[in-house]
Amino acid sequence: MADVNENLSKRKIWVQLKRLDQTEKDAEWREEEEQKFVRSINLRDQDEANEVKRRLCEAFQILEEGVVFKLRNHRGSLIPIKKNIPVNSKSVPYILEVVRVHQNVTPKAKSVKISNQTETMKKRIEDILKRVENIESVTPGLDLRRTERVDTEIKELENKLVFLQKRLNEAEVTQWKGMFRKNPLW
Repeated sequence: MADVNENLSKRKIWVQLKRLDQTEKDAEWREEEEQKFVRSINLRDQDEANEVKRRLCEAFQILEEGVVFKLRNHRGSLIPIKKNIPVNSKSVPYILEVVRVHQNVTPKAKSVKISNQTETMKKRIEDILKRVENIESVTPGLDLRRTERVDTEIKELENKLVFLQKRLNEAEVTQWKGMFRKNPLW
């Protein structure tokens, strides 16, 4: 009974190998072999991504060090190597590309060009200052109006603070005066 359940949970995918990590001399004679070479790989539903990757390595005798696996469908789209890869047929196999790390892209050292950023920020600040100066020069009484408005707002805030301070002092009384100020008439 366990064998029946085990067979139901297995899936078979067909994979064709394409080695791009080898030198061009090796790749010429291997390419002809790889076109014919399609292998089936049995996957279980409980297999994780690392287990699927390990099974691919075993099927094609690939050392996993220093290479990257790219699994593509028949249209050439990348498929994530995971536990639930869709089942396919032998006539339309997945293509497993094996490439070196950074084979298609040459990595560059990390470098941050701060000089350009600082220059652009300085230009922006200078531009804003020029705009403010232009506005102030167009309206001659703007400085006086601004200082008057700031003064009135400060005076209003001071009045509000005095009022709040008075209320806090009234609320600080710690004696309980009772519920009634006059004696009840009963």
